[in-house]
Amino acid sequence: MFKIALIQFRFTRFIPAIICTLTLLCSCNDSRYEENIGVGGAHPIKRAKLVQDKTFDTVMYASMINHYVNSIDRLSKNCTFEKYDLAGSSAEGGELLVYSNQNGRFKLEAEYYGETGKKVYCLYLKKKELVAAIENTTFYKVPIGIKKMQIDSVVTQSYVFKDGNVISSVDAYGKVHQGKDISKSTEINDLLIELTEKIDKTR
Repeated sequence: MFKIALIQFRFTRFIPAIICTLTLLCSCNDSRYEENIGVGGAHPIKRAKLVQDKTFDTVMYASMINHYVNSIDRLSKNCTFEKYDLAGSSAEGGELLVYSNQNGRFKLEAEYYGETGKKVYCLYLKKKELVAAIENTTFYKVPIGIKKMQIDSVVTQSYVFKDGNVISSVDAYGKVHQGKDISKSTEINDLLIELTEKIDKTR
């Protein structure tokens, strides 16, 4: 009896070690564990950091584009431009100003006049890609022609683009919106195509 008890006691001492070993072996064969370590046995923390580094930072990108827009606005004040007539595009016509340098066009400013107001689109290009747009809508107190034009209000909205899509915007109340805006992306891209065709046909 004493020998049996002694054997049981010795075996009992190794139970925790055996359980730990079995658990480790099982976890190594577990598919979830393989997903965590990633391809090539990468450490899960390093893999998580790698994923985090690839995550696109919309706020930082929008801030960068905002600085670019400000620099372009400063540049365009002392830069020559080409002017195009946009007659027929709105009730009272309009005009297009095209700013460019040796690298190509970097800003298009289209102004459309109406009886009760006007709308101005400023489109900003970087390496021929649309990166931002500012839309200003001016409302008159009374239709033009009745008496001297008086401005009632001006509404400004801005959009940041990446790969042809709006990814961030600021509405008329100054509220920032993150995420794609398919409707506005389509509208402004169509406008850019229309203006570009106007420029090319005039030349």
